[in-house]
Amino acid sequence: SHKIKLFFIILLIINLAGCEDEVKHLPIRSTDLQIAEYISEYPDMFSEFDAMVRKSQIRGLLNSHGPLTLLLPTNEAMEAYYAKKDISSYLDIDSVQLNKLVMNHIVPTLVETNSMVLGALPSVNAIGDYIVSEFQETDIILNKRSIIIKRDISNLNGITHIIDKVLEPIDLSIYETLAADGGYSILAEAIERTNIDDTLNIITIPFGNKEVRSRFTILAVHDTVFNNRGVSSID
Repeated sequence: SHKIKLFFIILLIINLAGCEDEVKHLPIRSTDLQIAEYISEYPDMFSEFDAMVRKSQIRGLLNSHGPLTLLLPTNEAMEAYYAKKDISSYLDIDSVQLNKLVMNHIVPTLVETNSMVLGALPSVNAIGDYIVSEFQETDIILNKRSIIIKRDISNLNGITHIIDKVLEPIDLSIYETLAADGGYSILAEAIERTNIDDTLNIITIPFGNKEVRSRFTILAVHDTVFNNRGVSSID
């Protein structure tokens, strides 16, 4: 029995030693770096987002006491975002939009993946929006398109999740989003005729000394559902 225990202990030590090189190539779980410091530690992976953080002067926030959660896009994600927007770099983004883009990736509380549920993250992000969360097999997907590719990296002032696509800020109201999708033209026109579009176009409302986001949910009926029931127009 003693010899068997000794054998398994030696085997465990050999296996751990063999994993050491592999672990060195992955971003570390850093408990001694602030989030902003962690981003700077890996320029090959995060130099683009790091540069945006510095230009928008948000680095101080990511070095604050926290706790914070950062949804951190890779350089590849940033390059794909530039291509989609037909720009060459973050320098082509105006300062207001750049600030909003960076803040869209910050949640001013601690959000670990084990607290993410189907629907949305439990807290709004730094610009007051909820980030949609869902699951496909073992993947966690944010805002319908961005996958968390490395989870729960512990930092001194919070936690970082690495994502494979940039999270774009939401600039349209719930009505504008519906109206822009041609598949909901009947419902969109019904909303216009009943003058509800004015209400649904409100994005922020006064609350004390500040503005807060309005919150609406539309249970949207697609045109094909109306068509299948013999309704082809709002008339």
